[in-house]
Amino acid sequence: MRVKIAKLLTVALVISYQANAARRDSCKCGAPDRGETTHQGGNEIITFRERRTYRSVRGVVHDVNGEPLAGVLVEVFDHPEWIVSNYPASRVEQHRIAACKTGPDGSFCFENIASGRYELRASKDVAWNPSHVHIVVNPRGRRSTRAGIKVQLTVGT
Repeated sequence: MRVKIAKLLTVALVISYQANAARRDSCKCGAPDRGETTHQGGNEIITFRERRTYRSVRGVVHDVNGEPLAGVLVEVFDHPEWIVSNYPASRVEQHRIAACKTGPDGSFCFENIASGRYELRASKDVAWNPSHVHIVVNPRGRRSTRAGIKVQLTVGT
């Protein structure tokens, strides 16, 4: 009986590992160009505050029709307080922690982002308004969700 249980546990662990590896490999996020920083564009500052706590920083960038957007620069910054503050002028100096460009499916992913509060910023070019998203990450939190973050870019007017 113990041998059967051990074999079943081994099979379950292998299946779980393969599923997690496939999920990690499905992200087509690529490296940004050397020196590439946030693209200023559009004519609005779009800010969101996610109410969920996430286990990891991964998700999809899409347009207002829900279509995935390729080639979007996605960045993670510390000090996101300005997004939720009534005084955005009191913005402190931020440091970029990670960056990548979305793949054809609009996906992005960052491994090993420590617990904390961050700004997730997505920008494309002058035709698009950049989006600034306040997120909370807690990889080991019992109440943290495994769901991906959905970031929307809007066209400037």
